Amino acid sequence: MRMEQVAIQTKTFETNDITKLLQAIDKDIPYELESLVYYPYYLFEYKIKAKGLMRLKGHIGCTIDAISGRGAMIDQKPSLYEGEIHLQNALRPKLAMEAAIKKADEYLFHTASLKLKFLTMPKVELVNREIFYRPYWIVTPVDKNGTATKLIVDAVSGTYHPI
Repeated sequence: MRMEQVAIQTKTFETNDITKLLQAIDKDIPYELESLVYYPYYLFEYKIKAKGLMRLKGHIGCTIDAISGRGAMIDQKPSLYEGEIHLQNALRPKLAMEAAIKKADEYLFHTASLKLKFLTMPKVELVNREIFYRPYWIVTPVDKNGTATKLIVDAVSGTYHPI
């Protein structure tokens, strides 16, 4: 299996934490943790200076989903570390870095214009850009009928969704 050195977001929920979390929802269902998969995101940090109702100066950040291209503002930089992952456990980005930068710029200005009241257009400078991988657990709960519906559980936030 081929390994790759990448930036990985630090897990908050390890295997026993995931089991406890899901058992709290329904203790009668056994849960099988199948694997850990890594989803790619781009992280962009900007230095911003703007005049508005209040003077804004500092840093602002956003992430761009490297597969769908969706953006999100972030309050703080995710905790990342350099680590090795098996390529078969990582989804490959569909969005190139340059396309992601364009999406981040558009998202940042759109979001800022909706949420912040500026008197002049803000001055922004991209100061950091990188790709990182967020870990997700693939879990199979087996119900009383023996049928299995897989869940994906975010190893950082603990949120889960059927897949």
